Amino acid sequence: MKRRQAPLRFGHRFRGAQSLTEMALITPVVFMMVLGTLDFGRLFYMEVALANAAREGARAASQSAATSQQNGNAAVARTAYCELPSFHWNFTPPAVATPCAYANWSNWNPDPYDYSYNPPPSDPTAGLAYIYIAEDLNFPGDVPGPNPAPNWDSTQPSTNGKRLGGHLPVLVQIDYFWQPMTPLIGRFFPNGLVHVQVQAQQMEEY
Repeated sequence: MKRRQAPLRFGHRFRGAQSLTEMALITPVVFMMVLGTLDFGRLFYMEVALANAAREGARAASQSAATSQQNGNAAVARTAYCELPSFHWNFTPPAVATPCAYANWSNWNPDPYDYSYNPPPSDPTAGLAYIYIAEDLNFPGDVPGPNPAPNWDSTQPSTNGKRLGGHLPVLVQIDYFWQPMTPLIGRFFPNGLVHVQVQAQQMEEY
């Protein structure tokens, strides 16, 4: 007696091939969506962290009655750096093991750095935080005043407000150029970099 051969089930094979084809088409889209979600999470974290650094820097500037613009800026740079020591900045901290330790604060003076930077640079470096420190020299006549120009000046000492007979607002601005992991997102921004800019202002307290 001959055994009957089971009929071929072309429908099952076709559906299996169709599932594989759909998976091949959907997987890159899902992968890009996951990367995009991670990217925006990183961007949100960086913006919050930079805003905290700018706020602490403005607080340091408002309390720094330094005898020179350089010494006052050193306190601001130190405060911002110590808030985010893992970030790369447009200045170099002192070459000591623990530049944020109180015992090493004096190593930040005299300040050899130039803070007359007016962002954004024409060719920014990815992953670099640029810091800008200024006072509103026309306050209070220009309230709230354009930021950071034309009334914000980075060339005056932080004690200038007291000599003018009143305390001035001090501004700390940080510009960060973030490079996303997702290539598709980078195509929508110049040089493939997302420009994150945060500002903080505070009245001089000395």
